[in-house]
Amino acid sequence: MLTVLRWIVFLPAAFIASVIAGLFMRMAGGFYSEFMAFVFCGAFSGAAFIAVGLFVAPVRSELLKWILIIITILCGVADTYDKAHGDDKLKMATGISMVLFSLIFILLPADVIAKIVKDANSRNA
Repeated sequence: MLTVLRWIVFLPAAFIASVIAGLFMRMAGGFYSEFMAFVFCGAFSGAAFIAVGLFVAPVRSELLKWILIIITILCGVADTYDKAHGDDKLKMATGISMVLFSLIFILLPADVIAKIVKDANSRNA
């Protein structure tokens, strides 16, 4: 039963973590410059989506890692495309950094990503 629940919850949990990380990093990056706020927001949003998705899912397979990376890249490309047709082109940095930062996760095995999140959680508890 818990396995089924984790499969149902892993995408919403990853999305919520992505939004929260993006908000916090946008505020933190805002202390430096508007550009850095957009870059931090995109990078940490993408990282949170992939890491939390792998952590919550009951199976940490390479296929799941690739699915999360592809979803993140598609969201980053969609955000970049949307911002490219708007008034403020600087906001494109969010989508671009989301795509580029997601590509870093290609190098890490799925188990290592989940272990990093688990270790970070155990240190904070």
